Amino acid sequence: SESVNVNEKKKTSDEKILDEFISKETTVTDITINIARRFIAHRRLIKDPVKTDKAVKMFINSIREIVKNGYDLEEVMNLVESREWKNIKLEWVQKELGVKMEWER
Repeated sequence: SESVNVNEKKKTSDEKILDEFISKETTVTDITINIARRFIAHRRLIKDPVKTDKAVKMFINSIREIVKNGYDLEEVMNLVESREWKNIKLEWVQKELGVKMEWER
């Protein structure tokens, strides 16, 4: 029979989803991993846990688009958490924080 290492902690579904997301990303930075981890934790907190790495990928892509449009990453993440949003769209951020003009970006 197989021996099982008692000290080896079983990965949670959240950790498995994060690992799956990271394994499929071509460029992974610490910031990307931290955002993904924060999003997964946020979704668990609002009692709607992330079920697939695709949801994480979609969130990260939306965040990238939002930041490219001149919004502060921390401010946007705080908005997601305080509003208890399950996902995010540029239009939502623009409605909440105002549209950034080209010269403000």
